[in-house]
Amino acid sequence: MLVAIRENELRAMTMGYNTFVYKLIAIVFSALLAASAGFFHVLLNGHATPHVLSIDLTLNALLMVIIGGVGTLIGPVLGAGVLTLLGHWLSIFFGQRWPLVFGLVFILLVLFFPYGLVGTWRMWYAKLPWKQR
Repeated sequence: MLVAIRENELRAMTMGYNTFVYKLIAIVFSALLAASAGFFHVLLNGHATPHVLSIDLTLNALLMVIIGGVGTLIGPVLGAGVLTLLGHWLSIFFGQRWPLVFGLVFILLVLFFPYGLVGTWRMWYAKLPWKQR
């Protein structure tokens, strides 16, 4: 139902669905997940600092999704692994200048894998000769 609301809310309303209720449930569920994440963060670290609200965490999450692939379940997990390992390796080899090199690597990843690693792999796999129908 949420996909139908995203695609054409007026059509969903015309079909008789109460879109307000579905959107409200989605917002409450996402707020519950965010609150749970905050609770577990405080439980794990014992405190909450203003650093938790910094843009670094938001950008890292966005980079993980873009690198792994938008619209997939395994993509952000793969993106998190790539982002963490790449950041670690680049900090070892380039020291304080690793964010600059990471920016260049990210640009290359976006150019050569426009749909993320998983999305581009799926497109490539669908074009294999034995997959043609």
